[in-house]
Amino acid sequence: PSLGLILSERSVRGENREDNVDYNIQRLGLWITYNQRSAISREEWRKLIAETVSMPEKPRIYMGIKYAKGTSNVSLAAAVKLADGSIFVEAIDCRPTREGNAWMMPYLLNPHVAGIIIDGANGQTILADEMKQAGIKKKPVFPKVGDIIEANSMFETAVLSGIIKHSDQPSLEQIASNCEHRSIGSNGGFGYVSILVGADISLLDAVLLAYWLCATAKEKKKQIINY
Repeated sequence: PSLGLILSERSVRGENREDNVDYNIQRLGLWITYNQRSAISREEWRKLIAETVSMPEKPRIYMGIKYAKGTSNVSLAAAVKLADGSIFVEAIDCRPTREGNAWMMPYLLNPHVAGIIIDGANGQTILADEMKQAGIKKKPVFPKVGDIIEANSMFETAVLSGIIKHSDQPSLEQIASNCEHRSIGSNGGFGYVSILVGADISLLDAVLLAYWLCATAKEKKKQIINY
């Protein structure tokens, strides 16, 4: 509004444009759809998109489940290690806890599921009991605080180093590119919190839990018997 009054066109043209996004915001009124303060930027997340994924013949699927604290939702995600050593992650769904846990059972009953991790004291014990009743013999992991800290740190390192791949899900991109760190413990540990109104961080938490379980799982060694 001040252009031509107290601000000359020459001054604007002569301004430092090393940060094009900031210049466009300040001078051209650009309205960006992602948050620059996010711990994971939109560009960093989009670099991890996999157009095609070659799944193993016998995939070992790791499921991550997070019961949210701030909302009455539960999120489910999956992770699979690929042949090149990278890990493919996918958000499956985020639903209100009042809908129950039955919708998760078909995914958890998949014979290729090698591990299940559940976080959230407001739902993990109930889900574990329901899993038993559904005939799921796989014992779920209830992560401790130290595990959560490690999972968050490993996930962010993997994002920045390009180890993770995903299928460009809009809901996952929205929360991943609009989150910031929150402190956990007293030794520099961190988790994530949403900085976007209406976005549920539990979707990202479920993904990083599935990633952590997959990344830390011990590979099955083939037994060789000599006669």
